Amino acid sequence: MTAMHASTGGHRPTGDATTVIMIHGSGHNRTVWAAQARHLAARGFDVVALDLPGHGNTPGPAHDSVEGYRDAIIAELDARGLEQVAVAGHSLGAMIALSLAGKTPDRVSHLALLGAGIQLAVNDALLDATRDDPDTAIAAIVNWGHSQSSHVGGSQTPGLWMDGVDTAILRAEAAAHAGSLHTDFAASAGFDGAAAAAAVTARTLVIAGQHDMMTPARMGRAVARAVDNAEYLELEGCGHFMTTERPRDICGALARFFAS
Repeated sequence: MTAMHASTGGHRPTGDATTVIMIHGSGHNRTVWAAQARHLAARGFDVVALDLPGHGNTPGPAHDSVEGYRDAIIAELDARGLEQVAVAGHSLGAMIALSLAGKTPDRVSHLALLGAGIQLAVNDALLDATRDDPDTAIAAIVNWGHSQSSHVGGSQTPGLWMDGVDTAILRAEAAAHAGSLHTDFAASAGFDGAAAAAAVTARTLVIAGQHDMMTPARMGRAVARAVDNAEYLELEGCGHFMTTERPRDICGALARFFAS
């Protein structure tokens, strides 16, 4: 029996389809991948967009380390009978995906890392706020997580309020899974991905936002240098929450990469 709730993008292909595991970031859930899950499913991929433990519809508790989340996903792959998968991860999810590909290189054929870093230096005041004052922490995360242009509109999805979407998800998760936001940020702060990056054998794509203030583009470039033969894509004018800010760009990049 599988332990994690997941979305499929609305279509489950038959036959020998590539399975794409999608891993969300801190304080989020599977819904941040909604556009990408639908796009990939419509193109014949078998999408499994996960709610990590203690997030979305997956029971808790949240794990206090990247390795804990990684091992939970390995158990999930075993339960689903998935011997080899493609993986996409955003932010904390990118660190989990990197750890997964380094720990089980034979199981990961393609690795897409969005808003990634080998190490994430979490601001101490923000880390404390995720525990002591989640509302203030969420406001800061949304402010820093989007580029300045996205704060005033210009969404690739007509009518979408980008700040409002991420605020709503973060608030809902904080209410449903008390303490998970702090646990996620602490897990990010405690991870060093250097050894995992050196062990990756999967085809790898690193996507960074030019105006990302949470995992700056220089961190993405460092990840791309650390993983053998990794491709690097930098989105001009984009912030950290790129699946919301640039859904069409991310959809196209992932579909091309996973089909390669």
